[in-house]
Amino acid sequence: MPYDLTEKQKKDKKTLNIESAENAKERKKREFECEAEKENVIKEVEQKLPKAKAKKVKFPVEDLEVPLDLKSMFLKKPLVKQSFNVPQESVGTMLAIWNFLMIFGRSLFLSFCTLDDFELSLCHNVASPRCNLVVEIHVALLNAIIRDRWLSKGKKRQIVPRKAIARNNSNEEDSDSEDETYSSREILKILEQKWDKRLISLNDGRKGWVSVLIGCIQQLSAHESMPNMDSILLRLVSNKTNLEKDFEENFAILEVQDKLQILSFLINITAKTSVIHSHIENCVEKLTELNKEKNGIIKKKRQILFSLTEISNGNIPSESSFGTNVNIPSESSFGTNVNIPSESSFGTNVNEITSDKISVNENELMAQKLKLEEEQATIQKREEEIEIEKRQYAFPRTTPLGYDRFYNKYYYFDCMGEAVGERYGAGRIFVEIPSTHDLQAMTEKEEQRFSKRRKVEENESNSSSNNQTQWGYYDDASQIDELQRWLNTKGSRELALNNELTTYYRDITSGMSMRQQDLVSSRTDQDLRRSRRTKVTLAVQSCMKWTNKLAQ
Repeated sequence: MPYDLTEKQKKDKKTLNIESAENAKERKKREFECEAEKENVIKEVEQKLPKAKAKKVKFPVEDLEVPLDLKSMFLKKPLVKQSFNVPQESVGTMLAIWNFLMIFGRSLFLSFCTLDDFELSLCHNVASPRCNLVVEIHVALLNAIIRDRWLSKGKKRQIVPRKAIARNNSNEEDSDSEDETYSSREILKILEQKWDKRLISLNDGRKGWVSVLIGCIQQLSAHESMPNMDSILLRLVSNKTNLEKDFEENFAILEVQDKLQILSFLINITAKTSVIHSHIENCVEKLTELNKEKNGIIKKKRQILFSLTEISNGNIPSESSFGTNVNIPSESSFGTNVNIPSESSFGTNVNEITSDKISVNENELMAQKLKLEEEQATIQKREEEIEIEKRQYAFPRTTPLGYDRFYNKYYYFDCMGEAVGERYGAGRIFVEIPSTHDLQAMTEKEEQRFSKRRKVEENESNSSSNNQTQWGYYDDASQIDELQRWLNTKGSRELALNNELTTYYRDITSGMSMRQQDLVSSRTDQDLRRSRRTKVTLAVQSCMKWTNKLAQ
């Protein structure tokens, strides 16, 4: 019956199709599960692989090769402050000049001044009241140059007596007031010929110091060292008169950049004088002695540490110190004719002897430990003193505290030269942010990694987006704490920087605190006198209160 057969075939075919569909669905399910399991295994392997590699890495490594972790993602570097009274492009020059003056100040007969006072003095733009800090800095440098010129010429000069100075100056002023037809070039020629004839004397209030400065610049400057030399000189003598009061007024209204350029010029010449060379030679000798003493201290510290380790293990490090001649005789030392009583016959005597010896040893160990710890504290204190003394004899080529992962330099200028023993010098940590030009030495791969990491980890305002080096600073202890949390000590640069910050942490934060107190006090004084005349307001500025205790 074909019909019945066909019906059966249809049923069989339908059943077969259903089974095939179910098998296909089951097969796909198994394949999906297998694929999912495979992906899970791959993920687990990939997760374990970096960890395995990380275990093989020896830290510290190159900072930008340190793996980016959650800490780096969430912790941001604290923002640097950039509130300077001088233009941003002049900050580095200002810091270098102040650092030079503080290191060589005593040799130049110049007293210590804070960076804040120096910065304010650069912005002082009136001749009356006079800012003594400005005058004494220039006089110290000019007199050093004049003395060295006398020595190099083999001539021994004497300072002109006060009465003669007053008489000569009055005669010059009288003649100048009668004839004011000199051109600027003629005035410059006159000053060039006589600027180094005598020292700028303290007795007459440093009278004529700007005239000496003008003559020095006119004779010794070159366009390489002072590109706008002609412009500065013509502004100083622009009134076509050689009256000193006019020179001082013209100097006061110079731009800050011009004043810094003049100081840089004077320092470059002063750095070549015999007084600076003698200072450097003395510093080299002192540093050699201090380094030798420090090496001895390091050796002694190792010996003490070894001895303390021995004591902690229950051993007596020095036989002679603990009387090791007292020994309990061994069994063989009694001889064979001696009947050694059994342990039980000793009774409590053996325990008492052993207990007494242990007690004696413990007392000796404790006494020796206390002695070593006292000695350790003493040499540790001396080591800290040596570090302070080394900064006192440091050179102006100040090395930074260190670098972070993005090559920002960190500088600490306090506790150096004349600043040693002072409350604070700068009271800040300065950060030099490299320009795009400074970073061109990196390879393309390094630059890509650098840019990517910097965008993720560092605040945008902390980076320089142009081709000019930027400067900023931290002036609060909380910023230093935040900075140290941000530093990753798995990187070689940041490990070294963090160690330096830890070493000077107490001095850094103490200086910051004292500077903040002085700033608050200064602002209070200025607020009280805000309604008064300008001269009175200027007179209360901290830079106006400075006096040169080393003046000659």
